Amino acid sequence: MAAIALVCSLVLVQAETEKADQPARRESALKLKKDGNWKQAYEAFSKLAVDPADDPKQVEHDLNNAIDCLRRLGRLEEVDAFRERVIAAHGKNWRLLRAAEFTRGPHRGGRARYANSYERDRIRALQLMQQAVAAIAREKDEPAVAQFHMDLANMLLANRGYDEAWRLQYLSDLTELPDYEEGYYYYRGGGRGAPVGPHDSRRLAEVQYHFASFLHHQFGVQTMQQYRWYFARAYQEDDSKKDESGTYALHTLGEDETIARLATGIKRFKLPKEFDFIRIFKDVADGKSYAEQSLDTLARMFENRRQYPKAAEYWKQAIERFGEGRNAWRRKRLDQIVANWGMFESILTQPAGRGAGVEFRFRNGKKVSFTAHEVDVKKLLDDVKAYIKAGPARLDWDRMNIADIGYRLVVKGQSQYVGRQVASWDLELKPRPRHFDNRITVSTPLQKAGAYLLTARMEDGPNGPGNTSRIIIWVADTAIVQKPLDEQSYCFVADAVSGRPIPKANLEFFGYWQEYVRDDNRGAGHYVVRTRNFAEFTDADGQVFYEPKENDNRYQWLITATTPDGRLAYLGFTGVWTGRHYDREYNEVKYYTITDRPVYRPAQKVSFKIWANQAQYDREGPSPFAKQNFLVLIRDPKGEKVFEKSYAADEFGGFDGEFTLDKEATLGVYRVELTDRKRTVGHFRVEEYKKPEFEVTIEAPKEPV
Repeated sequence: MAAIALVCSLVLVQAETEKADQPARRESALKLKKDGNWKQAYEAFSKLAVDPADDPKQVEHDLNNAIDCLRRLGRLEEVDAFRERVIAAHGKNWRLLRAAEFTRGPHRGGRARYANSYERDRIRALQLMQQAVAAIAREKDEPAVAQFHMDLANMLLANRGYDEAWRLQYLSDLTELPDYEEGYYYYRGGGRGAPVGPHDSRRLAEVQYHFASFLHHQFGVQTMQQYRWYFARAYQEDDSKKDESGTYALHTLGEDETIARLATGIKRFKLPKEFDFIRIFKDVADGKSYAEQSLDTLARMFENRRQYPKAAEYWKQAIERFGEGRNAWRRKRLDQIVANWGMFESILTQPAGRGAGVEFRFRNGKKVSFTAHEVDVKKLLDDVKAYIKAGPARLDWDRMNIADIGYRLVVKGQSQYVGRQVASWDLELKPRPRHFDNRITVSTPLQKAGAYLLTARMEDGPNGPGNTSRIIIWVADTAIVQKPLDEQSYCFVADAVSGRPIPKANLEFFGYWQEYVRDDNRGAGHYVVRTRNFAEFTDADGQVFYEPKENDNRYQWLITATTPDGRLAYLGFTGVWTGRHYDREYNEVKYYTITDRPVYRPAQKVSFKIWANQAQYDREGPSPFAKQNFLVLIRDPKGEKVFEKSYAADEFGGFDGEFTLDKEATLGVYRVELTDRKRTVGHFRVEEYKKPEFEVTIEAPKEPV
């Protein structure tokens, strides 16, 4: 007995010694991992993790460090077995069970097909969390318990997420692991919501905010974004003149109402109190934790609902409590709603002599001032050509950009091309209520051909200064049309209003391209700008036919048309290319097949007729296939031969035949071939009607729905 007691004492002493050595062993393992000794670090961490005496609060870190080492070593196939060994050793440690979740994701080995284990790993993680629920009931660390439930929510939403929340209506079977699935990807959503004690105000606010965000993502009006025409219509039509009880009248929604895209389509409905995300966001905003995020979300939400007064109120609250934000972004969002604002809509070139008009959209303001300045297009084009001719080492696109002159004048501040002011006027506006946009057509006094910088300045209002908007208006009296012809390029110069050709117009071609020149002495190269410049006069019909020279297709061309009476038009930069006309020879062998019906049933007779002829417009006389023999072969959907026979064509190159399908004929598409001609010339189908092997019964509701 004494010997047995001595042995037990030694074992207990050894166990206590090993437990006391755990911090030192863990420190040594961490150093091995930090130094990149993954194999030795894994061995050290694995010994700690599988030891039942491992520190309950450290075992989850030992597990994660060991798995990380296996990943670094490329030994992912060992992770599952190792993890299960650790779970077996610490089956009642809820921290370990929570940390044992492992997601491998998609994998492909060698020439095998892609497979993923997302769903399998999710079920295994939920099994472990279910196992941990009983143990956590005795845990006194309340923040850790709260985090546990947050993690459980994460795992429940894994592979469900915001965009696949419909999956949550299906129960997860935790009794067995699902098999691996083929495919690349599953969306992995973040966790939202978990039960916590009401005394933990910060954690409660966090959970409420995430839960409200989840509900908003599911039932917010932004779910209609793929039906953008609903929103576009709201800007284009005057809602004030419509029935405001309409389904899609966003601005008429109550705070407990929404319009959302559901599985059954777009619906307007009231939200139950417990799922009213606006109410939840407002409750969170009244507190401290997550109040800033909630106020910002409420402001954006009411913007989406086109309830701009409420959106402005929440932006003001956010600014008052949390400031204007970086670069005053909250102030800018507020000003977009309440300040006097206007902008021009995009517009095409307009004909001269008719008074140019432009669409203008505005809100809040009651007056706008317009000024129009000439743009010296000729000077701009001359400067562009002079810059390119100078041959800079690197071309600056901002100095060559003639497609967006407004960008150069407004953003780049190239005011040297802005000429004298030619018009100015004020216009009284009638803004719509509730900060809605209004749209009007502004008639301008601009009659003469040319480019104009039109500026609109909204008057200042009680909520701040009005904004300024600019646009380039093109008024054209001359147009250039270019198109490729056979081995040449064609240009047509005409009056932009009447379309009449303009004779004797000077059509100038200016082109450039960058040639790479290699410098063998330096072992590198550089670009050289090559240019070409020539001009032609249009003929009496306003036309120029140009035969490009060698390498002309490498150039980018600026084509300018001018006349002595002051006309100016340009096209470019553009390529000058030519076509090549090919008149094909219409001389082909054609086969035409018909059957007496498109679909047959087994055991029915198939009748067919086939013609062969030469498709050639200038051929006369009988068919060249008259009296020739044709070997007809018919194959079933499996490619097996079911019929073969030779036929002689008549004087028109046609022949007919028939055969009877077998009672057990294969169903599907049959192919008609001329084997001696190596051509498939027709198809028909064989199908059989079968009575359905199921019955559908519908039980109607007894009460009105």
